[in-house]
Amino acid sequence: MIDMIDNMFWLYLLGATGILYALNWLVSTRRARKVYRISEDSLKVSKQVMLKVLPLVEEEGEDSLDIATLSISKDSVKSAAKILAYFYLKGEKQDDYIRVRNCFIALSRFQNQELKPKSIKRCMAREKRRLTREFNGYIARSPFCDSNVCPADVEETVEAIEAETVQPRRKGKGKRAT
Repeated sequence: MIDMIDNMFWLYLLGATGILYALNWLVSTRRARKVYRISEDSLKVSKQVMLKVLPLVEEEGEDSLDIATLSISKDSVKSAAKILAYFYLKGEKQDDYIRVRNCFIALSRFQNQELKPKSIKRCMAREKRRLTREFNGYIARSPFCDSNVCPADVEETVEAIEAETVQPRRKGKGKRAT
């Protein structure tokens, strides 16, 4: 009889421990939302960076531009554009948001002009897809991007990214070395 009580005690103790671990796991995996705080200084610097770049990228056409004409690094422009896009999305200023988004994506036009024209166009197209995906992914993860505020093109792009799979190489395409 004592062995049976001893076994039951250990079973209850083990069960209670398992339940506590399960509760701990549920509580600890709760996602915390990021809250971005934009200081006045970073907003001012971002606006200055964008004012330097906007005249270059708002020209008509889709021609490539020389990377040397961009006086600021692409990463700095991308950071400034993300800050301003978040700020304008939060403030519900759609016109300014769209302008910043187009500037971010138009950074793909700045390419090394020493390459061949076909290579430039290929690099430009690849970078444009990458920048579009990067920007839309950033905005989709922002706390203010819900169904009421988040632009439709961001939602479509995020759905496309989630549905996108890597296409396997087709066999028989290409020559075999014998």
